[in-house]
Amino acid sequence: DTLDQFGERLLHYRTIHEIELRRELADVAKNVVRDALDGTAGAGAQGDGGATGFHARARMMVDSFVARMHASPTRLDLETTDLELSRALACLRDEFVNRLEHDFQARASDPRFSATAKEQAKQQIRTPIDWAFENHLYTWKLHLKKASDERAMHELWVHFTGVLNRHLAGTGHRSCLSEDESHELFESEWRSYEASYRVRLRTLIKEWQTLAHEVTLLFNHAVGKLQHEAGSLALLKEVGPQQVVLNPGGGERERGVATLLEQSDEEWSEQYFYLGWWSTVKMKGLALLQNA
Repeated sequence: DTLDQFGERLLHYRTIHEIELRRELADVAKNVVRDALDGTAGAGAQGDGGATGFHARARMMVDSFVARMHASPTRLDLETTDLELSRALACLRDEFVNRLEHDFQARASDPRFSATAKEQAKQQIRTPIDWAFENHLYTWKLHLKKASDERAMHELWVHFTGVLNRHLAGTGHRSCLSEDESHELFESEWRSYEASYRVRLRTLIKEWQTLAHEVTLLFNHAVGKLQHEAGSLALLKEVGPQQVVLNPGGGERERGVATLLEQSDEEWSEQYFYLGWWSTVKMKGLALLQNA
């Protein structure tokens, strides 16, 4: 099994013994992450250990805020509840990350594990918690959107009902309204409602800098995972948000960031690959040929 799983990386890890240790350390990290997410380590005779896991506590937190949101669905309360839930969920994530690192250090205290291997494994164990956090936050956002849409429809109904009531009161409650009057009334009120709606919508639109930060954060997570899996053969380097907003200028690039197809080989390799990556690949290739 060891040869099948790590055979192509024997030159990186050098010995079967080191591979076995890394595999054992990976199992330790996997168990620590599973216990943190599912709470299996705290399961007792009642079988309620799952209630202490991140998934269970995050679900309970989201459910409680959903109930609170439906109890008071005004726009101000929705915004306040959203802010409080995001902060509470982030605090829960940080709490479990700290617990995760502490448990990993305790379980990986065997002197057979090198400090380098433990540090590499430690850098990766946070990722599943981050993914679980994003998943529960997304679940909350779906509930929030549904409540916001329901609130918007209610406000729309109340608004136009009020318009009709005011019109009937101003006309002595006539039983009929001409078609031209109804179209004119609707167009006027709809323009007013649409203008206020667009103002609220603009407050929800993310800035370009925020989107660039989120994209590079996801990219860097993927790069970190690849570095852990491929070792010295991992070529991609982490990038900052400034790389996304960078505009080299010229031709199609004037509209924004140049794509890989618009960049020369030197440009994209310098932007995304480590310096000296080609020399590293050639050295690895020669080593493989010599040992073939």
